[in-house]
Amino acid sequence: MSGPGTNGAAGAPLLSIEGLSAGFDGQSAPAVQGLTLSVKAGEIVALVGESGSGKSVTALSLLRLLPRSAWIRGRAEFVRESGEIVDLYSAPKGTMLSLRGADISMIFQEPMTSLNPVFTIGEQLTEGLRLSGATRGEARERGERALAEVGISEPGRRFSQYPHEFSGGMRQRVMIAMALLRSPRLLIADEPTTALDVTVQAQVLDLLASLRETRGLSILLITHDLGLVSRVADVAAVMFRGRLVEVGPVGEVFARPAHPYTRALLACAPRLGAPRKRLMSIADILAAGDGPFGRTGRSPWMPPVDGDSARGDGCVLEPVGPGHSVAVVEPGEIAAGAEPAT
Repeated sequence: MSGPGTNGAAGAPLLSIEGLSAGFDGQSAPAVQGLTLSVKAGEIVALVGESGSGKSVTALSLLRLLPRSAWIRGRAEFVRESGEIVDLYSAPKGTMLSLRGADISMIFQEPMTSLNPVFTIGEQLTEGLRLSGATRGEARERGERALAEVGISEPGRRFSQYPHEFSGGMRQRVMIAMALLRSPRLLIADEPTTALDVTVQAQVLDLLASLRETRGLSILLITHDLGLVSRVADVAAVMFRGRLVEVGPVGEVFARPAHPYTRALLACAPRLGAPRKRLMSIADILAAGDGPFGRTGRSPWMPPVDGDSARGDGCVLEPVGPGHSVAVVEPGEIAAGAEPAT
């Protein structure tokens, strides 16, 4: 998939992903195919889609944390603070080790299981600092400061406690503190509010937004929660079955969704006082893709149905508004009888 840049903020990209395809040995279809996306300095980009759409594979690929059975093609260029540009997919192992935590950090899913129950919070929080040469005293001082920054009271006492002594929301705050301890430029947050109640979710979102403002942090937010996206993100990038199908400023995408899958996702969001509607099935979404579409009358890209490749496997991102693009079938891939409308 190819297309123009789609970010909503000014400035050069901090992260530029070009033509990412990733999959696993033995699987018939890639988990991610032809993804092109960028994240600018100080920007929050939300990668949205249902479970299995390829969001987490995309995130893990950036730090090369996929299992050995995985393969990756494409480029992902990251700009370090020194100005050095690193291709995350071809950089030597030593370079990746120096990047992880220091330049790019990640909040993983499931705070309940991400912390080791047999080590104290402080030991886990400061392990990276100690491995990078900090003394135990320096690591503790910075660790307690990080706990305070994410809103954990009595950080000195909490530092010596174990994960089971923390609530789910507090564990998630610890994970955020751990991810930010070495002042990365890019934070990858993979479902950061999973399993948290709505009050704690709001607190975590406010915390991420505040850290973006105070640190100039860029965030790649992986989620299926559209309410979360509308609240904190600048750019929404929608994935469907491994493909990026729509990307643009959040307000534009939510107000004028162009792809049938994006419209289906938005229709699933509950609204107070609105009548209940039958949720669209995948068959409904695929059927909604028929007919002319976009400025050139092309068909919206849809995945093949039951192995049928008539819809075509190639697609491009076609502009439909300022910074707003949607996936359409490449001209050479349109099936016979489905030529673009004139």
